[in-house]
Amino acid sequence: MEEKITLQQQKEFYDKKYTEAWLHENESYYKWIISIAGKHFKSGNFLDVACGEGFALVAAKEKGFEPHGTDISTTALKRAAQMCKGAKLTECPADKIPYPDKYFKVVTCLGSLEHFADQKKSLAEMKRITDDDGILIATLPNKRFIGDIVKGAIYKKKQTHDQPLERFYTLREGKKIFTENGFNVIKVKKYNSPVSLKGRFVWRRVLRHMVPTQLSYHFCFVCEKKG
Repeated sequence: MEEKITLQQQKEFYDKKYTEAWLHENESYYKWIISIAGKHFKSGNFLDVACGEGFALVAAKEKGFEPHGTDISTTALKRAAQMCKGAKLTECPADKIPYPDKYFKVVTCLGSLEHFADQKKSLAEMKRITDDDGILIATLPNKRFIGDIVKGAIYKKKQTHDQPLERFYTLREGKKIFTENGFNVIKVKKYNSPVSLKGRFVWRRVLRHMVPTQLSYHFCFVCEKKG
């Protein structure tokens, strides 16, 4: 049964989490995401939904985009304001994004969609604010990540990222979320964190690039709006 949690409880969790520590991927990850966006657009309005401390906003701004970010955490947005000077930041949930229709050329949602209480409404909002020729780039965690399979077998621990309302997906399940909510998936890329296995050198330099998509850490979905 799926965990029940209120928006206020989520906000309190993330405010506390961001007060105690940073919560983000390796910086190279965000540059990689923006390089994907850069193959479609060189400039334009850019929104990171659930932007956290603003690492994606920094990378987007460096590449010529106009950075916007939303998040439910007041603490995260304070950090984002310091990280990315001039970014337009809004405290709001993903299912109530206060922007006009078709406002953004690029919308990203990185490591967050799996935690949203109402994914359907959130994706409807992302579709609404994405321009007709714009793109959505979103990542989801893999239910069959080889690292979690190995750790589960050795340590007998369940798969978790230690956040509320967690969901994990197979590649097929991930695609279905987007295709059933107004998007076409035009490309799927794999992502394997350089620190997934305690930063070991061989994993960082060699093995993570050899892991097949179906066993990778995260799936990265590049999507366009359905007509």
